[in-house]
Amino acid sequence: MTGLWRDDMPRELLAAAPRIVLHAIVAYGEALRLPKTKAHAQFAKLVPDPEMAGLGVLARQLHEELSKAGDRLKPVWSSPLTLEELLLALAELAGLSDHLAAQTAAINGLVALPEPPRKLRSATAPNVYFSQAMKRFFERNFAQPHAKIVATLEQVAFDLPEAVDESTVLKR
Repeated sequence: MTGLWRDDMPRELLAAAPRIVLHAIVAYGEALRLPKTKAHAQFAKLVPDPEMAGLGVLARQLHEELSKAGDRLKPVWSSPLTLEELLLALAELAGLSDHLAAQTAAINGLVALPEPPRKLRSATAPNVYFSQAMKRFFERNFAQPHAKIVATLEQVAFDLPEAVDESTVLKR
């Protein structure tokens, strides 16, 4: 990879190397988290960050239940945190969770990652997704897919024993 990175890479790409590496890291992370079924893929479109969305829902439910039981809890409450402070913290947590989920959706929109591949259970699905994401990145930012660079990045990211062929990247 070093030879490609230094010797064969066009100047405009060399200057953008940090952006390329950052996008490759994001694409690799998303490739490893691909849904296993089409139903999961549809759900991921609706809820881009299920952990944060779930945390917000749980915080709201806990807030609601504690609010209802507040009068019964006050006589036996022995925490240094008052019930009102806890309720306020839960409301803040719910708002923060919503904000982070919205930020995740916005970041996903900026990164413009591709749709998951059709064969989600395939052993090469993460590789296919990664190469599609990187090709899309190069096409959007540099007007070419730069298949040789994508192939090299894929080989390094997935620690593949053999080189990935440019033609493989181009037909994905």
